[in-house]
Amino acid sequence: MPIVRRGMWILTLLYWGAICVATHMPHVPADTPQVNDKVMHFMAYGLLTGLFFLSLWTLGVRPRLSVLLTLLIVLVYGVIDERTQPYFGRTCDLIDWLADAAGTTVSLLAMSLLRWLASRWAAPAPAPAS
Repeated sequence: MPIVRRGMWILTLLYWGAICVATHMPHVPADTPQVNDKVMHFMAYGLLTGLFFLSLWTLGVRPRLSVLLTLLIVLVYGVIDERTQPYFGRTCDLIDWLADAAGTTVSLLAMSLLRWLASRWAAPAPAPAS
């Protein structure tokens, strides 16, 4: 299990670093796919949320605490991300952060459901009544 845990955290941190760099580049490269900016925010933060939640899961963090930690950390990071973009020639936009928050929320709901279902499937079946 330690290799899975370590691998999840490495993947999470690499992805987190990649989106940090991407959101602070002064100009979006012309060869990137043309996707609506808000959709990109939604998807990027949804994936970050899912990876972070899974990383906490591999540590054995309780479900409710995982939800709270993920929500707090990812949303605060989103604020920091938006607030620091003007230093790199980008704009700070509340609507971008709301798209980040929406992606975070949807992903967190999906991951919570997945974890709940996994706990149900992993639970031993009740013994038949005699």
